[in-house]
Amino acid sequence: MANGDYQAQKLFNLDGLVAVVTGGGTGIGYMIAKGLAENGAKVYITGRRKDVLEKVVSSGAVKGTVIPLQMDVTSKESIMEVKKVLQEKEGKLHILVNNAGQVGPCSFWFNDLTSPQHKDAETVGQALFEESAQGWADVYAINVHSIYFVTTAFLGLLEAGTKSRPGYTSTHRNISRTTVRKAAASALTKMLSTELALKKIPVRVNAVAPGVYESEMSQLVISPEETDLTGKGVLPVPARRPGTGEEMAATVVYIASQSGCYMNGQEIVIDGGYTAQRQCNKQRGKLNNWCTVCFADNSHRTHINMAANSSRRPMPPSSDYTAVSQQSPRMSGSQYNPARPPQRSTSAASVHVQQGRSSVAQGVASGAIGGAYGPYSYNPQQSKDMYNASRFSAAPSELSSITGADKTAFANSSTVPQYLWDKDPDLDDALHNPDPVRDAKLDRSFTLFSGRGWANASALVILVTGLITLFAGYPIIDYYARQRPQSSGFNLGGINGSGQVPDLPGLPSLIDADTPTSAYSRTGLDGKKYNLVFSDEFELDGRTFYPGEDPYWEAADIHYWPTGDLEWYDPSALTTKDGKLVITLSMEDIHDLNWKSGMLTSWNKLCFTTGYIEVSVSMPGRADAPGLWPGAWTMGNLGRAGYGATTEGMWPYSYDSCDTGPFQIRPLHRESQRRHLLDPIVGVKLAFFQVSDCQHALALEVIILALPPALGVGEVSQSYQVAPFNYQYQFDNTSSTMYDDTLTHYNTYKGGQYQQAVSAVTLIPTNLYNDQGYGAYGFEWYSNPDSRDEGFIEWVSDGVASWKITSATVGSDSTVEIGPRLISEEPMYIILNLGLSPSFQQQDYMHLEFPSKMYIDYVRVYQRAGTKNGLTCNPPNRPTSTYINDHINAYSNANFTVWDAAGYEFPRNSLYDGC
Repeated sequence: MANGDYQAQKLFNLDGLVAVVTGGGTGIGYMIAKGLAENGAKVYITGRRKDVLEKVVSSGAVKGTVIPLQMDVTSKESIMEVKKVLQEKEGKLHILVNNAGQVGPCSFWFNDLTSPQHKDAETVGQALFEESAQGWADVYAINVHSIYFVTTAFLGLLEAGTKSRPGYTSTHRNISRTTVRKAAASALTKMLSTELALKKIPVRVNAVAPGVYESEMSQLVISPEETDLTGKGVLPVPARRPGTGEEMAATVVYIASQSGCYMNGQEIVIDGGYTAQRQCNKQRGKLNNWCTVCFADNSHRTHINMAANSSRRPMPPSSDYTAVSQQSPRMSGSQYNPARPPQRSTSAASVHVQQGRSSVAQGVASGAIGGAYGPYSYNPQQSKDMYNASRFSAAPSELSSITGADKTAFANSSTVPQYLWDKDPDLDDALHNPDPVRDAKLDRSFTLFSGRGWANASALVILVTGLITLFAGYPIIDYYARQRPQSSGFNLGGINGSGQVPDLPGLPSLIDADTPTSAYSRTGLDGKKYNLVFSDEFELDGRTFYPGEDPYWEAADIHYWPTGDLEWYDPSALTTKDGKLVITLSMEDIHDLNWKSGMLTSWNKLCFTTGYIEVSVSMPGRADAPGLWPGAWTMGNLGRAGYGATTEGMWPYSYDSCDTGPFQIRPLHRESQRRHLLDPIVGVKLAFFQVSDCQHALALEVIILALPPALGVGEVSQSYQVAPFNYQYQFDNTSSTMYDDTLTHYNTYKGGQYQQAVSAVTLIPTNLYNDQGYGAYGFEWYSNPDSRDEGFIEWVSDGVASWKITSATVGSDSTVEIGPRLISEEPMYIILNLGLSPSFQQQDYMHLEFPSKMYIDYVRVYQRAGTKNGLTCNPPNRPTSTYINDHINAYSNANFTVWDAAGYEFPRNSLYDGC
């Protein structure tokens, strides 16, 4: 796709790559090694002279990691010793640059034409024959043979480099230089790249062919004037200077980087335009007219010269547009084909003519353009003054047609000639030339029994009837004949009445497109049909959840102090990877705390009222290492998690009785029991009592995941937090159901200062940890304000129902004089987090490992078919937006831990204050 990261530091980043550059201590090898190291690669430079290699490192001229290794590329034993070092230290190799080389036998007299050896062909041949055969063998050994043996020795390491870096292919490149040795190296490059590709070995092979560069093989310093002399070419180097180290390094960095992974089997020539100029001059010798692109001067401007095809005729001096032949109609030998109109001339005048639209329009009006076309065009096949049969109904007239020998073709004129209007009749003249006699006759021919008339009338009746049926009858018939669905749809952007999920490109959808269709509906634990209303499969990797980035989720940036957590929740701790939401808890100093983790919520964005929620989770840590608090839970939208001012006096109340239950201090009629029965919380802050009417706008919490205890095996806590409290926190467990007491039992923790926990715990299989296995956890929740006895919450652990409570479980308690707590009727939002909370469990730091990761495969929410206003944070019967906006300070600033700190007061009520 085109939507990638195109920044240079990303395109050419070599961080983490391991490279070997032979001959990397001097010249071009040094340029390449420096370029690779300073762009992030770890570079091993090799050469026969150890002191030269160590000088590169000790000089500090290279900013990066450079390691010297002595190696003779002509010695197989030396090559294998270096391979052994790389195998032990790195175990892989990403970049191999075969750069080592040397010049061969040189006949310095050869370029001096005045030397005696140039006497004749015999003396030239004999002088060249005196060169050393061993010298030629040595040159090929280091310039060609070494490429083969070094490459084959390191091939396994290069393949390991490819496998160690997904999306990257290890690369091997050769630096080919000088005449026949360069040709051999180039051929070897092609051969290696082809054979490795055919054998499916993931290693790329490319070559760089440099021109004149400053090195030990040429000259250490080359002036612009010496460039051509050093190159020893027939033609001068167009750039008029040697190449620079930056230019050489940039070329190799490109090939070695991720951006060059599509290049294989290629030879890149960087010689200042010398090779291109040779090709240009070669072509100039063959073709006079050629499109050439050549360097011009040292400013590197590119000149593009295009010569016209010499076979084209020169442009005539006339600038007039001519669409027809300008010859006389009586010129000899011209034959006319009546099956096609005259063709336009291909002369250059037809190209030169378009001076403006006005000249073309004038030509058309005057007859100079198009004059030979149409029913009155000249037909050169006519003999003398006789007309042949025309393919037009109207024969040419004397005024409009050119028929005589003394007539000529249309001449250019500045005015429209009069003969363009003709007196001859046209084909359609009968339609607009009235004839009174004929018309009167037709008017008297009416008869009631005309078959044609009845056919026309019948057609009109059928047409009108069809239109009425289409636009009026069909909708009426469809309305009464079609079986209407019970629900027109479940949510905006969700599932419609026929079960279809809309595809709205560019717009967020409540139903994730990656959700399998088999999950679009389910049969609830209560036996009723539930439809999917929201899902997030987290399949898109790299998602982040900073404020405003996601339509349904937002990562918290707070310290979650209410449970005494040790970590700071930061958005950077959450992302998606491999189709999972990953929450990472790491040991990292942040905001004066020692741990960083993540909390993801859908507060005030996505809420649901009744339904079934399922979260697929792989636990963090180990089952035998307690101390982590992974959580997947819900809370009423009027309480924002971590914002203490919003939850004070709000959470965990789920209460709607006009009595003393919501009081901060609840007086009891039995004075002797008072000290033992009072709830030590602040009471409800909402105006429950106004005159004699009770109102409710409550918050609740349903925790479905918290683990593990110090039992050597993990447990999932499935709780409903309520207030006010039962006597000694004891709820009515006779009205609850536990399905398998070998896996599930009542939680020994029943409550504390701030809440009562209606809770049970279920064992977690030991294979559901650390992305190895996933368990489905959730609860099915139903409440009915018009019939509250129907309410229930039923939990699911690892895809199986574990336990269930009903409205009677949290009913009234006469001992403490409170009414029933409600099965919540509030819109609830979703919270996912991973923390360290000593108030939940002490940490076993000896066995805990950091970073720890919690993996969430998906989140899905279902609701009963026909549920209305069930997927909103502001339902009409339990609105929340007005209250939140009226107290926005508390809901937007986590530093306000109590209600009055945010600038608000607890409302008064008639029972408590006696107002």
